[in-house]
Amino acid sequence: MATPTEDDIPSPNEAKRKKGIVRMKKIVRARSEGKKLEVSWNAKGEPIEPGGAKFISYLGSIVRANVPITYDDWKDSSLDAYKEIIWNDIQEKSIQNKERALSSKYPYRGSRKGYARIEQDMVS
Repeated sequence: MATPTEDDIPSPNEAKRKKGIVRMKKIVRARSEGKKLEVSWNAKGEPIEPGGAKFISYLGSIVRANVPITYDDWKDSSLDAYKEIIWNDIQEKSIQNKERALSSKYPYRGSRKGYARIEQDMVS
């Protein structure tokens, strides 16, 4: 095992490298491709699998970007304005995705047919 040199030991004055912002790139990419995240809900209205963990992480990234960390309880009534901002953000993204799906150059027309039956319909 190598012994640490002076360059390897951080000085107290150096800023510690931070992890950075979580952006949920996979969800954003899937959303832009028109894929939907399947989320099931339990009796309490909490998201569960499949997709529940990713949905919670995505909402967490939106909350961290919009809500101050000084609140202890999400049910605090003074957070209603922030909740409205987050809800509007989710609704805006939903509208954008619907518009994107409607203006698709090659809209999906397959339903449950499969390629062979679609090809047969095109030929006949």
